[in-house]
Amino acid sequence: KQLVSTQSTGSTVSDYFDHIKRRPEKFPSLSGDFFTYADRYDHYWSGYFTTRPFYKNLDRVLESSLRRTEILFSFHRAKESVEKLTTARNTLSLFQHHDGITGTAKPNVVDDYGSRLFKAYKACDDLSAAAIRHIMNKMETVEKDFQPTRQRADSKELEKYRVLEESSELVIVNTIARKTDAAQVIAIKTHLNFEIRSDGGEVIPQQVEPAIEYGELSPDSKFIVFKTELPSVSINTFQLASSEQEKVRTRVKLYNFGGKTQGVEMLLLTTFDVVSEDKAPQCEDIVLGKNKRAIILDCKSGRLKIIKSGRKTVAIEQEVLLYTSTKSGVYLFHPTSDPTQLLTDFTRPEM
Repeated sequence: KQLVSTQSTGSTVSDYFDHIKRRPEKFPSLSGDFFTYADRYDHYWSGYFTTRPFYKNLDRVLESSLRRTEILFSFHRAKESVEKLTTARNTLSLFQHHDGITGTAKPNVVDDYGSRLFKAYKACDDLSAAAIRHIMNKMETVEKDFQPTRQRADSKELEKYRVLEESSELVIVNTIARKTDAAQVIAIKTHLNFEIRSDGGEVIPQQVEPAIEYGELSPDSKFIVFKTELPSVSINTFQLASSEQEKVRTRVKLYNFGGKTQGVEMLLLTTFDVVSEDKAPQCEDIVLGKNKRAIILDCKSGRLKIIKSGRKTVAIEQEVLLYTSTKSGVYLFHPTSDPTQLLTDFTRPEM
């Protein structure tokens, strides 16, 4: 007797690719309202995509830190580290609960999640430093201690750069199985001048930039930015050495501060060449990119304007709309009015 009207079959990788080859060349398109699922009226189930973004970010940082630590641990299989590594893995898994990563748990539960995530994050930093120390001490006779260049003070703080005040050895790890080209950033005291040298003593091109983190300009520190080419799965050392003068004096442009640039200029003028686009008759659009790929931002609104890729140029139009709501929560977005345009210009900071 047939109990259910269901037919099931096994599938192999070959079956999958056979179906891929037989799929239609053109898929049907859908246009119109792309709001997410609403179970009734205007009750859109999108709250949990944005609720408690701080902890969503901490989850991603921990995931990256844990992956780095696991790879380094494979070279330094210290028995005393297994328990800490296992706890970090369990913590990351625990936060994937449907009331964890979504941010929909009660405040006291979220605080507990945050405390656990922070402890796991710190444990990964400690285990990574121990593994690097073990690997490098095998090659050298001098005992070394390492501190991360970015760190968190507690479970409710964002990562911030640690400001360096003296010559140091920089250790940069590439745990990816391919060569990577990347810009590295370190923070130093404003009144100090340093240069970056390779392990062989060669001076590496660098530039100095204002230290801006999360929209705040630091009056006491500045960034050094330098490019590295790191071999696959490698530990690379560089020297931060004292220098008589800065190698490159960076030109800083201020966009749409609404005439409130004096305080910013006073902070920047001692170290940088400052140009205020507010004082120019026409401002220049902002170009971000290199070689054949770039994005162009409108200098007045700050919105994406053009995308360039090779010979192809795509014009973009953006609007930022504001909905009012009195009933939205951690689960639901429940608008109570039609949207209004939110931004027509850069947000002007209060100085």
